[in-house]
Amino acid sequence: MEGNIILRNLTRWQSNVILLLTAIIWGTSYIFIKEALQGNLPAGHLNALRGLVFSGLMFCFFSKSICKINRTDFKIGLFSGLINFLGYQLQTSGLKYTTPSNSAFLTATYIVMIPFVVWFLLKRKPLPKSFLAIVLCFLGTNCFD
Repeated sequence: MEGNIILRNLTRWQSNVILLLTAIIWGTSYIFIKEALQGNLPAGHLNALRGLVFSGLMFCFFSKSICKINRTDFKIGLFSGLINFLGYQLQTSGLKYTTPSNSAFLTATYIVMIPFVVWFLLKRKPLPKSFLAIVLCFLGTNCFD
């Protein structure tokens, strides 16, 4: 809870700086991953290393909560972790065959796909602007070259 209090007290300028830093880190990570793959580091090893670092950090910051999870929380976490692993593995493996900018763009397409996943799972039809967004997004992928 303490972390939430800190985030609530940020000014708009501070929030924008944090978002900018996040975007820079996220965007440049594709370049570093591409370099690692070109250096013959297998995608699985790279993702295992990333996962270990992230797991260690999560345990450092949330060890009390982690040690108190129940069976249901564990199952949900395991399922979520497997989906996350598959996404990272596919993304990292695909980066061997494209540029970091294309990979980042394709990864970001999930934003316009969410309304359609909600439609599929919860039967809530997306707004008309969502249809336009997905058409424009796929035009941006150069799928018609």
